[in-house]
Formats: sequence, C-alpha cells, structure tokens
Amino acid sequence: MFLATTALEEFWDKNKKILFLGEWCKLFHRKENWSQLDYIDFPYMWGNMQEIEQAIVYCDNVYERALEEITIALNRIHGLDKDIQYYRIVLGLWLLHFIHQTYDKYVVLQAVLDKYADIETLLLDNSQYYIPYSDEEIHPLASTDEYALQIYSQILIEMGYAFPAKTIGMQLTLKANRSEKEKMTSRRLFSYLNLLVTKLISFTKKKTVTVTFLPPLRHCTNFKLAVFFLKSSILCFFDMFDYASEIQPSFVNKELRAEIKISIGNNGFEKVLSSLIAQNLPMVFLERFKHVRKYILSLPVRKSINYLVSGNLQTNYFLTFYLAEYHNGINIYTVQHGGCYGINYGFVPERYERSISRRFYTWGWSDGENTKYLAYNKIQGRKLQYKHDGYVLVVMNSTPRYIYRFEHWCHSSNFILRYLPNLLEFLSFIPDNIKIKIRPRNIPQFGWEEKERIIEATRRMVEVIDSQQIPFMQNMKEARLAVFDNIYTTYLESLSRNTPTIIFCDKSVYRFRHEAQPFVDDLKKAKILHYTPESAAKHLVDIYDDVDKWWSDSLTQEARERFCYQFARQAKDWVDEFTQEMKNILNEV
Repeated sequence: MFLATTALEEFWDKNKKILFLGEWCKLFHRKENWSQLDYIDFPYMWGNMQEIEQAIVYCDNVYERALEEITIALNRIHGLDKDIQYYRIVLGLWLLHFIHQTYDKYVVLQAVLDKYADIETLLLDNSQYYIPYSDEEIHPLASTDEYALQIYSQILIEMGYAFPAKTIGMQLTLKANRSEKEKMTSRRLFSYLNLLVTKLISFTKKKTVTVTFLPPLRHCTNFKLAVFFLKSSILCFFDMFDYASEIQPSFVNKELRAEIKISIGNNGFEKVLSSLIAQNLPMVFLERFKHVRKYILSLPVRKSINYLVSGNLQTNYFLTFYLAEYHNGINIYTVQHGGCYGINYGFVPERYERSISRRFYTWGWSDGENTKYLAYNKIQGRKLQYKHDGYVLVVMNSTPRYIYRFEHWCHSSNFILRYLPNLLEFLSFIPDNIKIKIRPRNIPQFGWEEKERIIEATRRMVEVIDSQQIPFMQNMKEARLAVFDNIYTTYLESLSRNTPTIIFCDKSVYRFRHEAQPFVDDLKKAKILHYTPESAAKHLVDIYDDVDKWWSDSLTQEARERFCYQFARQAKDWVDEFTQEMKNILNEV
C-alpha cells in the first residue's frame, strides 16, 4: 500500500494500490486520472464535534507550554530578557496555527501507521524545505501542497521513519508580501488628511489613541470621511504601520536553529512538535530578528500609551513587533473584525486577541469580561435597496484543503464530504424555473474547484459568480434575496442592511455559544436560519414570488433586529459614537 499525502502526483507510486490521506489529494480537474487508479480513501478523522473541541483544548494547552519554552530559548539566543507576553504578541498567531496544523497531520499519520504497518510513501528532500520569512505567510502556506508535504515529511522523519525522499519539480518560493496600498479615492483623501493633521499635532504632547486600521471606508462618502477625521483627529493618531521595507535576502542558519532547545512534553506529538518548531520558525523571529527589531525601534511612530488594533495583528509584523516591544507601558485595545466572534464556540483568533488586550471591542455583544460595543467596523452602512426582480444570490464560503486551524466548520476534507453535498442538495430541491435565477458566489482560492463541481452537478443550469471579479455589495444590489450556506461574516452584512436573508448550516458541524443560542433560535423561528438544505430550499420556493411579505412580517423583523443588535449593531451615528469611546479611553488613563 502506498500513502499519498498530498495532491502532488509526482510523489505517488501509481503502480501500487494507493491510500489517499484525504480529499485534498484528489483534485477535481485530475479526476479522469486518479479515478482510474487502484485506491482507497483514509476516513476523515475530524468529522465529530467533540473531537474538534478536544483538539482545540489540547492545542491551547500545548501552546502555553510551547510559548514558555520559546521564551526561554529566544531570550538566550537573542541576548534578551523579555517576558512571555512579549513573545505572545510578537509571534502573533503563527505559533498557535502551526500547532493546530502539525497536530492534525501528526494524528492522521499516526492513525495510518497504526493501521497499515507496511505502508510506503515518498518524502520531500530536505534541501527543498521552505522556511517562511514572517507570520504573514501562515495563511497562504497552509493552502499549498508543497508546504503540506514538507510538514508531513518532517513529522515522519521525527517519528523515526526512513522513507525515501525526492526533490520536487517546482519548488515553493513564497515570500512575505507587504500588501500594496489600495488606490481608492477615499483612502487617498484619508491619507492626505492624516498627513496634514499629523504634522500639526506631532509637536504636541497631547494624549491620543493610536488607531492602526482604517475606518469603514467603503461605506463612507468623502464628506463623511472628512467629518470623521476632523472629529477624531483631536483624539486619535492614525498609523496603519504601512512602512516601506525591503525584505532582505536571508539564509536559513541551521547552526542557529540547532540552538533552539525546547521540550514541550513527553508524548509522541509533543516531542515531534518541539523539533518542528525549531525547523520552521519564521526568519523574522530568528535569523532576521535583530535586524527587524532594530528597524522597528527606529520607525517614526508617534509615541502613545493607547493602541487600537484589529485584523492587522495577523498580517503586519511591524505592528506586532512594536506592540510587543512596548507592551508593559501601553494599553492595547483589540477590535472584532469578522462574524464568528461572540457567536461561534471556541473561536481561536478571538481568544488570542483578547489575551493580549486590555479591552476587546465587539460588534454588539458583551460577555462581561472586558468586552464592549464599538461603532467602528465594516457592517456600518446604509440600508441596502435590494432588487425585487433580481436573482437569488447564494453566498458560499471556502476553506484551505489542509487544516488551517481547528474550528467548528466544514474544514479540510469535510468541505467535500459535508459542505458541498449540502449546497448541492439545496440546489436539487429548487425547481428549474427558480434554479436558473440562482447565482452562487464562489471563492476560488483553495483549489477545491467548487465552480466546476457545481456546474457539473447542476447540468450547467447555474451560473457561478467569481467573488474575485465582482465586489460583494455589487452582487447584493442585483439580488432579490441572499442565501448563505455558512455562518461567517457576510451574512451579518446582509442582515444589518435589512436585505432578505436565508441561512442554512449543518447543526452537526456548527456549534454556537450558549450565550448566542437564544438569538440564533429567534432566527430559526422566523425561518431566516435553517438546519437542513431541504428546509431552506422549501422556504425559498414558498416566498420566491413575494419575498417582501415574509421579510416585512413582524416576527421576521423582530428576530432580525434582536440578532443584529447583539451581533451586527448599526450605530445611529458611528462617528459620534466612536469619538466618544476614544474620549472614554483617554479619561481612563
């Protein structure tokens, strides 16, 4: 039996019976090839909600122990005496995500090896291992077959297996990609205003809150933006940490990496992980650490004791290095930047962001633990005028083929085993006269080839929209209603703008927080939320000819308003509410 760990066919032995480790191995456009092979699929191991929860809890525990070990090791290597919170901030979510990804791969490989003692496979030659430059690469790397093969190979070697290795035809060549500034009129105006006011107040010692992310620009008129800036500029200093920096050529220093001596624990996974962290630690934390730290300390940053940060914590190592450096003398306030916060059980990014902040600002909800609503987010905007004779927009989601982090959703193989079958089942219950008006909005970035699968399954009756070509709000304006097959962010944008909305999700996969359940139940009673594709499809057919009758009903609107007030609250005047909260922050310190 030959084990295929990834979709890289040059690492398969097609002359032997093949065991596919997961659905990620079988690319849709290669179906004619792999379907002719003698193969079996290894059962997906994370289809059980309890197993997912246990994995999240275990990885959290390992993370804390790993962080303690890394703190000691990096302090010794860099000649520093930083506390554990310094490294919690500077490492960002890289360590936590790396633990999740490695644990998934280790557990699955161990299960295969336990069942098939004579299994064979091919490893990636270590001369082609790729070491990321920074934590900005964690998301794109998690989506590549080459990096997955590397981690599988490293795990098997650390487990003591001596499978043969070979080089790959096209080596992975990612590098950290500092995002280009958007060429939006509103952003240019914001930049000019920011520069002007910055120069005026830069000579003062007035206390300010440094805000490290932009206001909801796509919902701002230029006049509103100018009003916002003039009102907030006396309280805030805007610094997105978009400083120019060339990524210097850097080479992996194997001798330096050998000095990272950490021991997270005694079980098999923890021993493997201890070694893999040293092998895969991004260069900004090791080879380039002193250079980057020196550069960060030289940045022309206006000193402040209050910093308001959001999603750029995950994508901007300039910011995380700076916050880590001064964390003992500053207050960090983090802001929700997606729809899972406060609703989804065990959401990993939220727990991390709250662990480094004095207060966590939400889109409406509060659990009493230093959480508070802040009207400064992407859901602020005017009611959307939907098109009464428009199409039915079906807003899809996607996920990397390899586990990025454990959470209660259809990730990895479950995307093919559960998510897409649910969507196709929904479409199968729609009569043809309505089906031709349905427009699934696809996110074609992880190699699942959803568009091609949908077109094949619906006999080309459904036209699929590419989300990378048409903005979401433009699609919404052309729709009579929106259907969401996931509980992520876009459904909140739809509900908060009072657009007719139907949601369906698999109750055996999603897990809502206990505090959120009453509001979720309200949506179900109003037939906004459904737990089966059939129920959602039946409701769509029932209301299709008169959407307004259902959507304007008092039961529907009351459920929507209660839910939105809790999780997608629209402010009467978000500029005034934001500036008032900045005053509150300044009065606290």
